[in-house]
Amino acid sequence: MRLIGVICLIGLQAIAAVWTTDKTWNEQLESQYSQWVEVNWTNDVFTNPQSPLYGLKTDCADASYAMRAYFAYVNRLPFTFHRFDGSRSSQAISQFDHLRESLTRFRAFLNHVFDVTSTYTLSLDTYPIAINRQALRAGTVYVSPGIHSYQIIGVDIYGIPKTLSSTVPRETRVLFFNHGFPFYMPGDSRRNLDGFRAFKSFDDIRASNEQFQIAASAGGDFIQYQKMMILKLGEVDEPFERKVKRVKSNLCFFSRERAVQVADAYVEHQGRGGTCFGRAGFDDYSTYVRDKKLKSYFQEFKKMTAEQSWANTPTEIKKILLSVFLFEIPDDDCVVETSLVQKPYLRLADINKALDEDRLVSDPNANMLQRWGLESYAPICPIY
Repeated sequence: MRLIGVICLIGLQAIAAVWTTDKTWNEQLESQYSQWVEVNWTNDVFTNPQSPLYGLKTDCADASYAMRAYFAYVNRLPFTFHRFDGSRSSQAISQFDHLRESLTRFRAFLNHVFDVTSTYTLSLDTYPIAINRQALRAGTVYVSPGIHSYQIIGVDIYGIPKTLSSTVPRETRVLFFNHGFPFYMPGDSRRNLDGFRAFKSFDDIRASNEQFQIAASAGGDFIQYQKMMILKLGEVDEPFERKVKRVKSNLCFFSRERAVQVADAYVEHQGRGGTCFGRAGFDDYSTYVRDKKLKSYFQEFKKMTAEQSWANTPTEIKKILLSVFLFEIPDDDCVVETSLVQKPYLRLADINKALDEDRLVSDPNANMLQRWGLESYAPICPIY
């Protein structure tokens, strides 16, 4: 009877967790995780019917948690996370025991994780890393608490990260790919809760404030910060022609990110009955910092025409750059969707011109035509 009782107890324990673990995280498994992310964490991981994660709805923090959790599930490793209330939880919770099929139980668990976490908790579940190729690698994340997060899926030989990200609202979507740095700078030098980060997994973590020192040295200049990071991470210099294509791709990505933020602000504003945003909502939905950085990024792109390499650059590459500033040159590389009936698409040249003329509106209380500089705007709500 006692043996039967022990066997029954083992059986109950076996199904008490979402998945059982028989390994613990160490540097070897962290390296395997990084290699797995580089190969397997693709932008269609939630939209490909062949993917075990097919159909799951994510926002930015959800996608970052899912990346780590799925590897842990497949490899029988522990997965821990903070909830909104500050408590900690893990794959050991038993509330999904009624779901016998392993993948079904895991997917239900992931949806639970999505419901109780955010970019704020993601900061607590990760730590800031040193800026070198051993630390900043596939499988790490970039976190800006309360704003956004990215999954790092690789760093090229020139020192440029490759990222994937989801966004709000939570939907089943193809993840956004960008070959470039997130459009943020580590700024929380007191608590070190933002920036490039790795998941906490075992005791031997090596937190570093190096990236905060780099950002401080850049004096808040995003362009200078990027250059300093590339010097730290690059193995060889990036060819000029390739840089032209990459920077334009970054401009396109950042402009499209702005389009999502502008649309989100409008939906939230309408949902409030058109009333003015308070301080917290204003901070969440305004684009003052982003628009200032975007203008600087356009200006930096234009400066590339003064570099020594420009004279010997092929005409087709020159057109890629000049189409951002000259309307007479067609732009076949990028259109930005605005969700506006009157102007569904904008060229980068449209956005650059609006920035130059100070027509782009960063205030989230403005309507979407005004946010894109297509209608005049005079603020009637408090500016925080």
